[in-house]
Amino acid sequence: MIVRLSQLLQTHGRASLTELALALHSAPEALAPMLEMLMRKGRVREVVGAQGGRCGGCCKCEKGAMKVYEWVKPV
Repeated sequence: MIVRLSQLLQTHGRASLTELALALHSAPEALAPMLEMLMRKGRVREVVGAQGGRCGGCCKCEKGAMKVYEWVKPV
């Protein structure tokens, strides 16, 4: 599963937790530990403010929709 997650992020560059869960047919809660491990290894980072300021703060979005992860290209 972690290989598929890595490949998905490599291919698309960045995706929200919700998008990743849908693409991998998995619960967001199941992906979180894998994403944390990839972040510790420096392969993935969480993008802060990834929605480009489009969120008006209405609190109606799903929690996972606002968490966006990005693949870190090796130097």
